Formats: sequence, C-alpha cells, structure tokens
Amino acid sequence: MAHGWTTPSAPSSTALLAVTSVFTVTSLSAVALRFYARRLARLDLLADDWLALAALICTLVYNSTLLTGTSRDIIANYTHPTAQTEVAARKYQLALQIIEVIALGLTKLSFFTLWKRVFSTHPVHRLCTFLIGAVTLWMVAFILATILQCGGHVSHIWSSIEDVNNSNTCASANRGILLTVYTITDLITNILITIIPIFVIVGLNMRIGRKIGMICLYVVGVYVTAISITRTYFTIVVSYNSNEEEDRLSFMHEFTLLALWAVIEVNVGILATCVTVVTRGVREVYADKRKKKFHMLSGVALKGDHHGGVGNEGGTRISNESDGIE
Repeated sequence: MAHGWTTPSAPSSTALLAVTSVFTVTSLSAVALRFYARRLARLDLLADDWLALAALICTLVYNSTLLTGTSRDIIANYTHPTAQTEVAARKYQLALQIIEVIALGLTKLSFFTLWKRVFSTHPVHRLCTFLIGAVTLWMVAFILATILQCGGHVSHIWSSIEDVNNSNTCASANRGILLTVYTITDLITNILITIIPIFVIVGLNMRIGRKIGMICLYVVGVYVTAISITRTYFTIVVSYNSNEEEDRLSFMHEFTLLALWAVIEVNVGILATCVTVVTRGVREVYADKRKKKFHMLSGVALKGDHHGGVGNEGGTRISNESDGIE
C-alpha cells in the first residue's frame, strides 16, 4: 500500500565512500583500543571482547563489500542504471543484508554478555542470559528469512525490475515486509541494551552525582538506539511509499539510502560496545598509577586492593574483578 510520505534523498557515491571509509578506521581503532585497554589494566580477554572482535571482522567485510560495490559504480549509480547493473546491485543488496545481520547480532551479543557479567549479582543477569539466546535465534531466523524470501528460488531475489513488475518474482512485496520486521526487532533489542544498565544503576545506593556518572558511562546503547529509530523510519517510508510499478532508478535510490543507514548503525554499534570498556580500563590504569605514586611519596607500603565492586544496601554489586568496570 503506497503512502504520500516524502522519500529522503539518497547519498551520492562520493558521500557513501567517504562515510564508509571513515567508519572503517574508527571501528578498527575502537576495538584495538579495547584490547589495548585490557592489556594496560592487566585483565584477561573474555567472551564479550572476542564477540566484539568477531563483530568487527563482519563489519569490515560489510564495509569492504559496500566500498567495492560503490567504487565499481554498481551501488549509488543514478545515471541511467542498466538491467545488468540492477541485477548486480540486487546481489550486493542480498550479501550486505546477510553480513549486516551477523555483524549486528554479534554486537548485541557482546553487549548482553558484558551486562550479564558486570551485573552478575543482580536478577537482571537472568534476563541477559535469555536475551543472549534470543539474539542468537534472531540472527539465524533473519539470515534464513533473507535467503529464503523467495522460497527455494534464490535467484528471484536479484531479478530485474521488468521481472518484478511482471509478477515473475516475490522480490518487492516480501522484501518490504522482511525489512520492516527486521528493523523493528533490531530497534527493540537496542532499547533493551540501553535500559538494562539504567534499571540496575538507578537502584544502587550511592551519591546522585556518581550515579549519573555511571549512567553516562554505561548507557552507550542510546547512540545505537537513536540511529535505529531513524533507520526504522526510513525503512518504513521506503517500503510503503513505492508506486505500483517500481522503476530502476527509484530502486537504486532506496537501496543506497538504506545501505547508508545500515553502515552507520553497524559501525556505531562497534564503537558503542567498546566505549565503556575502554573508558573504564583507562580510568583504572590512571587510578592505579595515582595510588602507587601516593604510596611511594608517603612511604606507605602498597597493599592489595580488596575492593570487589560497587555495592549497595540491597546487596547488588557491579563487578570490576575481571574487566576494570565498576
């Protein structure tokens, strides 16, 4: 069903190349800093770190695929794209969607694994365990749904506009529904990533200033959620604002617009999952150096720090024993 919404302008190929290139560098730097912060703090690498690394690898594959398609004038080709160009673009679209599901899924798993360990004595860790399983199923379900959106006729996914308009394929109708359900469920999990730390930290018995500081440190999922909301809106507009017969140029505009917001969300997710770990790791190292300097200047022997986390009267503790996180 078509609606009268205004479709946003698609980015130029130059803009898409620039954004993807910048994000490639920042994502690499974020994960490298995460591992370096662990090393500085003399902490073991744990499951959430390896999941972040796996998400980075998938993100780099996504970025490379998008850069290749754009540089070959297949993606973001608005100058009279041919049927051959369109078929190639649809193949890139299928590949990017599959890689994106894996990359976002691994990023979400890294978040929930971190929250499960950090909030290990709070009942919310059971929710995190459930969400880890749910996200894993979410990944598998949408990979299969993307590949099998035309049933067993996978080649129909990249059929040209002429075939779509002649009703020889399932591409147009099924893809819109699939993308809408995908982006909405993606948004829901991002909201959960954001609110879980708030729910725990608000209940802690500590000074309001420190509580606000901890919320700012842990609620990094808000950036991904904001992007996800914008992306969900664009997906709905694109999916349900088309004419009865889609033309090749409009397909290219819509594909490029959604690819832009997908690459933003995938890469910002990598950045967000590293911010908390890097920030706390650096602060722990700095605090340890200050403590050693104080004891050296005062002549007091440095004893082991037996502090095991931040607690409150209700017994909830936010562990920092294995990851430098309070």
